[in-house]
Order: sequence, then C-alpha cells, then structure tokens
Amino acid sequence: MFRRLFIKSATIFTFATSVSGFTFTNAKGRLVGNCKTTSDALGPYFREDAPLRNDLNYKNRMGIPLRVKGQLFASDCKTPLGKRIIEVWHCTHKRKYDMKSDEFKCRAKVMTDEKGCYYFETIIPPSYWWRPKHIHYLVRGIDGHQDLITQLYFEGDKKINSRTEHLHYPYDPDRILKPYSDKDGDNEVKLNLFLSSLEK
Repeated sequence: MFRRLFIKSATIFTFATSVSGFTFTNAKGRLVGNCKTTSDALGPYFREDAPLRNDLNYKNRMGIPLRVKGQLFASDCKTPLGKRIIEVWHCTHKRKYDMKSDEFKCRAKVMTDEKGCYYFETIIPPSYWWRPKHIHYLVRGIDGHQDLITQLYFEGDKKINSRTEHLHYPYDPDRILKPYSDKDGDNEVKLNLFLSSLEK
C-alpha cells in the first residue's frame, strides 16, 4: 500500500532546490513544505508489525556496530514531535531482509522522546547488488503531515551514483552521513527528520 502511495505522490509533487534544502511544490506550483528531508523509495522489503525497540542487533550478527540518532520535526522545521513512531529496517550482514522470522532481524519501531529525539543500535548494513549501504525509514502521516519514506546512506560508498537514484530524485546530501566516534569511541551518525505538511 505504501509503495502505491509513494509512486502516486511522486507524480503530484516536484522538487526545487533552495538554500535551506528542498522545497516541495504541487503541480500548481503551491508551496507545501520547505524542510530538508527528501523522500526515497519504500522498496519491496517493508514488513508490518516490527517490534517497538531500540536494539536491532540479533544473535550471531557480524558487522561494524552503529548507533543512529536524531530528532523528528514538524513541517515548520523547528517543532519537535515527541512520542511518535519511526519505523526503520535494513538488510542483515548476509545481505538478506528478514521477511518471515519472529526475530524481525534489523527491523524496529522506534519511539521519539518528549523532545522528538530517537536512537537505535544496529550495524552498518552491507551493500547488495547495485545498491549502496542504506537504512530505510518510514514515518506515517501524523498531525496533518505527509508520510515520510526515506533512506539513510553512508559517505564514501562508491555505489552512490546516478544509477542508484529513485524516481529521478537526487539524494539529499543531508542523508549521506559519515559515522563519527562518540565520547565512548563508538560509531555514531545523526539524521534529523523533517516532515512536510499536507496540502491545504
């Protein structure tokens, strides 16, 4: 269902660059949002009913540990959205998506705190086929906002190029991140998410 909605919305909205990121306009040129987070493909591996948790690690997993954190903001780009669900998923270290097991490997619903902050623990996912390393995000439409379907990528990945663009949308540089070491020496990236409002 979300894949159909995404493709349908892609025929209605266009992007124009601005100093603050990307501006969403409809076919009539009406401004409907001006936040930095651009959309991306849902992909064929979304799965409903992932558990609510902050740890996506699983037994016998291999890979580089990673903490992902950030904040979720409303369409004004400054109001934090607390107590909201962010769905995240990516492939396992074996380049497979868990579509059947009760473990829901590399899948979770993550809840933001009162200040809109979120985090989860996982690994840097491997690339597969022509696809660069990536983590999927879905924030369902809330409080008059559009659904946000997007992906996080990693700086330096040679598979990030024009062949990997989805529906002709350019990657937003703010979604291509370089892991850094936190105060404990652990790998960490920060991705803030900005929702867009529904058309009035």
